[in-house]
Amino acid sequence: MLTFDKIKASSNDSHAIIMFHGHGGNKSSLKPLLNVFAFEKNISFYFLEAPYTIGENSYSWSYEIEPGVWEKDEPKELLDIFFNKFIFKKYKNSNIFLLGFSQGALICFEYGLNIEKKIGGVFPVAGFIRKTPEINQSQIDTPLIIGHGVNDNIIDISCSENAYNYYSKIKKMNNVNLITYKGGHRIGLKYLRALNIFMKQNNIK
Repeated sequence: MLTFDKIKASSNDSHAIIMFHGHGGNKSSLKPLLNVFAFEKNISFYFLEAPYTIGENSYSWSYEIEPGVWEKDEPKELLDIFFNKFIFKKYKNSNIFLLGFSQGALICFEYGLNIEKKIGGVFPVAGFIRKTPEINQSQIDTPLIIGHGVNDNIIDISCSENAYNYYSKIKKMNNVNLITYKGGHRIGLKYLRALNIFMKQNNIK
């Protein structure tokens, strides 16, 4: 079972944002984002912690089976359990959003875009895709807002550019955006402002 912290904005929460930290992070890594989000009234934030320990209070979303080969099925099964138990039973699919940073962005791409029912939006930041990932047809119209810092020396910005081209041109998603911002391997304020605008436009305040 995945562990997580839930920060509930109100007793009448109707929306959920699921947060996936990066490699080596933990369930507290993305909590500072709450200070810059402007849409907290009816949203609960779920800060998940990856299942595989790699150090003290440091976790990963997968592990290497052999050089260059990473486990995929086991993390997916754990995510399925979490979503079926805590998310899909409580929230409308269109009111569910995913945000992931770095390795967590990979989870957004590979898991989020393969959920069988259309969700409200997928927000991968400073991430990457592996080879040619599949996408569930139910997510063709799902807003995909990709972010990346132009000076990222951990994961090059070309990784997000490749993801943008892949999902918009190869998979022909209808609502893909790439937002670049100054800075390195972090989540830029320009990107967060764009998310605030997106949520406001969709009447999520």
